Order: sequence, then structure tokens, then C-alpha cells
Amino acid sequence: MNKVRRISILDQTAEHLRKGLRSGRWRGELPGVLRLAEECAVSKGAMRGALLLLEKEGLVSAGQAGGRRTVLARGGIPPAWEKGRKSRTLRIVILLYVPLAEESTAIHHLLRDIQRSLVASGHTVEFAAKTQTDLDFAPSRLARFVAATPADAWIVPGAPLAVLEFFAAQPVPVIAIGGRSLGLEIASAGVDGTPALGAVAWRLMQLGHRRLVLICGRSWRQPLGRSIMAYTAVLAQHGITADDYHIPDFEPTPAGLNALFTSLFRVTPPTALILESGDYSIAALAFLTQRGLAVPRDVSLVCLHPDASMQWCHPPMARLQHDDNAVARHVIRWCRAVARGHVDRESKLFPAEFDEGGTIGQVR
Repeated sequence: MNKVRRISILDQTAEHLRKGLRSGRWRGELPGVLRLAEECAVSKGAMRGALLLLEKEGLVSAGQAGGRRTVLARGGIPPAWEKGRKSRTLRIVILLYVPLAEESTAIHHLLRDIQRSLVASGHTVEFAAKTQTDLDFAPSRLARFVAATPADAWIVPGAPLAVLEFFAAQPVPVIAIGGRSLGLEIASAGVDGTPALGAVAWRLMQLGHRRLVLICGRSWRQPLGRSIMAYTAVLAQHGITADDYHIPDFEPTPAGLNALFTSLFRVTPPTALILESGDYSIAALAFLTQRGLAVPRDVSLVCLHPDASMQWCHPPMARLQHDDNAVARHVIRWCRAVARGHVDRESKLFPAEFDEGGTIGQVR
């Protein structure tokens, strides 16, 4: 009779860790001993012993006093993004800013186009179980979430500075779409609307507007971005010091936006609204219609990031035009390069141009 081989708790724990490393569950730093022990329902002593085995196998770094171990090669094989490997199938995770149903139509279509193209190439592309908003943009919560989410590469759209600073320090490949990526060591693709927004403000000034309001998300102001600085520079050239009226803060919800419109038009109504997205622009049109105000007779409107549905507006909305397909193609090429073992941290910006459309006019 063959003897039944008894596998010790230490060996079982070490094998659990090996499987996690092979699947890519852990990247960069491993969680602490206590957390790993709780996950495996073993003692801290058994977990320390299992980690020592993995150290000897060259899978994790040696433990240091007060520090955590880091993931090295998986089973002696370099990570998927190191150079020199043949193309392989990737598991790509998209970390949304808000749930997809709440994203603008333009971002929704952009991400779906990217997903379809990469899936057609054989890769797995999924949306993360949590959003940046769910995680409060906090690096500590991001670290725990990323460590628990198997991924060969990340796509991070519309992220604020704190989120992108976190990802720039991670070993796993990541590409940002828009957001506050300039100046960081992180791959990114987006639209450079800064010169065009300056042109919008300048043109409105030529038409006699002095009560301009730029309605944008909080990520534009925390800290101040290049686009806002271009806008305020034009105002300054015309003797206007930008304040909370010209760049108001508001709760980023439909109710919060409506409350902002109500406040703006209560005493000193704007003569021009510059709106970040198509969603904001549609909400503005609905509000103005309810108030009996006509565009552009009473209020001029400019949409910075219109979606496809706004092409049906008549007269056409004044807007920034740019090529979303170019952004999608760049992200797709980057992911395919990662699959071949080539990773870069290049920032690629595609220019936007101002199209006056039919929704801006002379101040009455």
C-alpha cells in the first residue's frame, strides 16, 4: 500500500502564496505577515515560515525589519512586461473615475471601443470592481485594492493627481487617459485643450462678454491645471481677476449642478457658460429653456468635450473638436506593446481646435 503523503500547514501556505504570485495577484510589495496570515487562516509563525521558503526560491525579497517583502520573478520567470518576451495574452483592468453608467457618453464610447479592439486581439479587458470615487482617491486604499486585483496592465481614465502619482510608483504597467498625468513618469494619452480653451475665452471677450463662467469638475482645480490657468490668464489680460464666480465649485451630481445654475442666475447671471462635458451642456440647455432664456441671444454656450449626440443640435454647439479615435488607437497600441514586453511612459497629447458653431454671440 502506498503511503499517504501528509502536507504540512507550512507547505500548504507556501503553495497558496506561489499560486497567488503566478496568477499575478500580488505586485510590488506583498501585504504584511498579519494580513496574509488572516487571509490563509494560519498562524503568523506558519506564514513567516512559508515566506522564508519563497525567499529561498527567489520569488520574494528577504524580509527587512519594519519593511515588507517585494515580489520578484514569478517561478524564475520575469514579469510579463519585461523586455525580451514574446507577445502574450494580457489581463487588462480599467479603473473608472465613476461607474460607467455615470461617465460621459464620449468616455463611455471611447472605453468600449478600446475594450472591443483589445478583446478581439485575444486579451481580457474588464472594469474594476471599484471606482476611483469608491476608493476616495486615497493611495492607501488604492494600494490594497490593486494588490488584491490580478492585472497585467491598468487603464486609468480621468484620474486626479493623487491617483496617478500612486500608479506612477507601481511596477505594473499603467496608461492614463486624460487626467492630471503631465509631469509624471506614467504613460498617458489625452487631448490638449489648453490653447483651444484660451482661444474660447479670447473670442468671448471679443464679443463683449465679461461674466464668463467655466463649469468643470473638481479635478481641474486640485491643484489648478494648465487649462484653467490659460482661461484665467485671458481674463487677467482683460482686467478681470478670476474668482469663485468665474470657476465655481459645486457638488458633482445632477442636483448639485442644478443648484449651481440656480445660484448663478439669481443675481448676476452669466452671459457665457463654458461647460466641461456634453452632459453639463445638455443640463444647461434644459435649465435655460425653463427660464425662458435663449441661446445665444441671452447666454452663449461652449462645450469643451461634446459627445456624439450633440451633433444633432441646431444650431451646432460651439465646441472643442478633437480626435477621440486617435486617443483610442494610442491606448490600444500601448497595450499591444506591453503584451510584446515593451513598456514606455510616454505622454501623448492630441490637439483640440475651437469651432464657434452657432451658440455664441455678441453681448446684448
